[in-house]
Amino acid sequence: MKTNCHEVPKVIDYCNTLNATINLSFVENPSEMALWTMCSKDLKELELFYNSYNFKPHKGVNAEYNLKAYQQFVQQISTYQKTNQKIEDEFYQNLRTEDECRNILEETLNEALKLNIIFESDKKEILKIVNSVESKLKGSAQHIYFGNLAKLLEENCVEPLKQLFANGFDKDSLENKLQEMTIMPNIYNKSYKKIHS
Repeated sequence: MKTNCHEVPKVIDYCNTLNATINLSFVENPSEMALWTMCSKDLKELELFYNSYNFKPHKGVNAEYNLKAYQQFVQQISTYQKTNQKIEDEFYQNLRTEDECRNILEETLNEALKLNIIFESDKKEILKIVNSVESKLKGSAQHIYFGNLAKLLEENCVEPLKQLFANGFDKDSLENKLQEMTIMPNIYNKSYKKIHS
């Protein structure tokens, strides 16, 4: 589990002092608590942490069993890391670029103007808010933001704008929606069955 994953080596050490055996298992659900939904970078850091841990010296069959169980646990973390790296690489490759997103946004706003969903002043305000959110982002967060925005507009065209303007233009609502787009969606669920089959 994400909340206590750094305690695993200490638990092994503790079991070894008691000459007790341990069986390690992985949380599958809820997925937001499961290690398999961590990004590859965090999983790699966790794997390095596990591999660098120095266990207290203990002898006995149970300690030997526990260390083998631990090694299998670390191997599974490595499998998650490699799988999630592939998923992330595919996700980023399929994201639209900033330029592509800005073109899609411009086309969508122009279409909304033609359909009288927005006014020219609204278009300027929307672009100002899009740029304001973007100005606070760097690197992958920026890429995710533009990719998610482009995907939303490609899939729904002017519909999000209709909803946004249905009860009058709410700038805070738009900014909040755009902030949500800076977060990477859970892209790992689709490959979970591949890991365990």
